Amino acid sequence: MPPRRTQKLTGCIDVVYLPPVRQGKSSLALHPGDRCREHVDTVIRRMDESGIAQVFITPCKMWACDRTLHCDNSELDDVLRFTKPYPKRFVGIGGYNPFSSMATLRRAEEGIRNHGFRGVYCHPSLAGVLCNDRRMYPLFEKSAEWGIPLILDLRPLAHEDPLTSAHAIEQIGNDFPELSCVLAHTDFTAEQMLRLTDQLPNLHFSFDTASLLFPEVRDFIQHEIGQRRSMWGSNGVPWKSALSELLRVGLPGRDAVLKHNAGRIFGLNAQAKRKVHPYSLLFGGETALTAE
Repeated sequence: MPPRRTQKLTGCIDVVYLPPVRQGKSSLALHPGDRCREHVDTVIRRMDESGIAQVFITPCKMWACDRTLHCDNSELDDVLRFTKPYPKRFVGIGGYNPFSSMATLRRAEEGIRNHGFRGVYCHPSLAGVLCNDRRMYPLFEKSAEWGIPLILDLRPLAHEDPLTSAHAIEQIGNDFPELSCVLAHTDFTAEQMLRLTDQLPNLHFSFDTASLLFPEVRDFIQHEIGQRRSMWGSNGVPWKSALSELLRVGLPGRDAVLKHNAGRIFGLNAQAKRKVHPYSLLFGGETALTAE
């Protein structure tokens, strides 16, 4: 009898590739600074071995980094060192600092306009603000105008930090109905997620492997709308381990969650031509990017 062939996932898209700077003693975590030091070709080999088709790359969280390099202006370089040699394997994502909104929005716009970035990422708690703080509103406005999704990381920094409420997300969605938003690392119940997705047609979720094992999340993705609105991000857990666990436990709507939804929501198969406008128009109330 021939040996049983080991099943393997292929073509997966990692929406939140953020090797943690400090992850305790977990054997699954990458060593601090590995993403900064690891050669891109090495990452490609690990992707091929693990069945990863594409990885979203965000700017480094410089204020939480332990490396000694001075990198205050390296946001684009951190992303471009991945996306330039392998544009079909890595997806560039801009960053946002609510205390430097004009400068970071300009850098994000440069990435979108000149380098094909497909979204913007922000972790409000790292800046010490709530997701519905008014300092976040320039990001919401410009993301909606650009027509690109926003990945909003809702992890609190400490147990004392307030958790994001479903009401806060409803407020953002009602204030910016055209904003396409992907919530990462939420702590909502299945009922709350179902209510939010029913009320906000442009709202989506990204779950890491551990979250996809939670009863609340599994209840959510048992529903057809949950499967259409959910994506997967490794959050720094090695791909082989993360995907093997999902194979072991099973995942409703697996191909949609691991592959197709990210491609659809972020337009990975569409290469829109963009008209270039001066920066003066970007902050003058007009949309800076328009598809031809």
